[in-house]
Amino acid sequence: MENNKSEFLKDPIEKKQIILKDIWSEILNKPDIGIHDDFFMAGGTSKDLVIMVTKMSEIFEISMQEVFSKSTIAEIAPVIEYRKDGLKDDVDKIYYLTEKLKNYVPSEEYNRYMDNYIKYNSEIKLGKREEYKKVLVTGGNGFLSCHLIEKILKNRKTSIVVLVREKSNEKAAAKFKRAMDWYFEKDDILKNYSGRLKILSGNVSVDKLGLDDDVYSELSKTVDAVFHVAGILRHYGHWEEFYNTNVDGTKRIIEFAKLNTRKDIHFISTMGTGYNEERAKNVLPFTELEVQKDSYAANYYLKSKMLAEKELEKEINQNNLNVKIYRPGYLVQNYETGIFQVNSDDNAYFQFFKAIMEIGCFPAMETEIFDFSFIDQAAEAIDILSTVEEEGHIYHLFNPQRLSMKEIGELMIENGVNIKSVSVKEFCEYLKDNMEKYKDLISNITMVTYVREKDIEQLIDLCLKCDRTTQILANYGFEWNSLDKKHMADIINIIN
Repeated sequence: MENNKSEFLKDPIEKKQIILKDIWSEILNKPDIGIHDDFFMAGGTSKDLVIMVTKMSEIFEISMQEVFSKSTIAEIAPVIEYRKDGLKDDVDKIYYLTEKLKNYVPSEEYNRYMDNYIKYNSEIKLGKREEYKKVLVTGGNGFLSCHLIEKILKNRKTSIVVLVREKSNEKAAAKFKRAMDWYFEKDDILKNYSGRLKILSGNVSVDKLGLDDDVYSELSKTVDAVFHVAGILRHYGHWEEFYNTNVDGTKRIIEFAKLNTRKDIHFISTMGTGYNEERAKNVLPFTELEVQKDSYAANYYLKSKMLAEKELEKEINQNNLNVKIYRPGYLVQNYETGIFQVNSDDNAYFQFFKAIMEIGCFPAMETEIFDFSFIDQAAEAIDILSTVEEEGHIYHLFNPQRLSMKEIGELMIENGVNIKSVSVKEFCEYLKDNMEKYKDLISNITMVTYVREKDIEQLIDLCLKCDRTTQILANYGFEWNSLDKKHMADIINIIN
């Protein structure tokens, strides 16, 4: 740090770098932070990132994409500009974008896409695939992985090998147990299904998945399918790290799937891959028929998932492997137990709702854009779809019963939250009248609502489609549950 400090003082420093240094020093509690010090290597967390962007945005025009892709003062300073009216512009933009959403009329091209989509969905032919004898699950201690493993164990007779990123099998087993105990506190999963579970230390970012040669070879002969859930999920960091884990990691899974017996791959992607360049320009539907055509993305996480999907599409087109790609939406708590993901206070939705509650009023927006996909239902859907034989191979796993801000606000009121409904115009005027009092909360609201990003990205939310997946799941008795008073109460309790 001392070298960086002296370098900082010797170089001709731009005013922007000095301002950024003051902000970073305060957040990280490091007065000697240098312009080439990496924000995250210096101890910055995802919470620190939100605080940092909030403070920076009071002075500079800055998008989340710039923050996610650059992590030093030297990298950020040249690409940001001073703001004219600061947060006031963002508040005005909330009103502008709300009106744009409300008055949006699909284009003729959009309607043609939808006509073809509806026709294709009318011709779905379903078959049943044989149940797997043994599967490999990567990223075994994650939110979705744990719930998927629980569903497979309870619904199938399948044996599961779970890969957990740790230094030894013993530490991997302990880490997995902690995660399962958190999510299923009333069920001793490891004890009840010990005969069908094997926990191994593994890592998709290294050769042979971090396994010993003999273990890797043995699994390549006995595993029928891989549920590839592992990956870097955060939206910030270095591209090399994302590429190695999310893209090269997928290539390593493909290599494993081809070795000895051919294995099916079930890949967990994200609905965020729909935010590509063509769709951003033309506002076209993002359906299960869409494969990745470009690598435009708002951050490294989405870009790496797009590239991983491309690698899998190559295998499908060459008829090398059976592959299914699942794109989950916004995953929230377990519908049955009410248990949330570890560190759920980092949840962007929750930060947004917390800000609304503290301000004391909410905009009565009627556009239904909030997706609440319960984690246990998402896992159940993947388990069902993994056994389905049909022409398609991409599935959109988000709750079609979306809610508007007006509906969410009304659920808050039903749960005793002291908050009132106002028009969007009144909401924006109130924020501007109380700018100094609520500036940190306003910044949170504008970040979550993407008002600092391209206008068109607001409209993309209206174009995400899951009709085909929902129709297939309905054939097996599956239906998404809607967010109700009880589950809104769970969210309010977490926020408080």
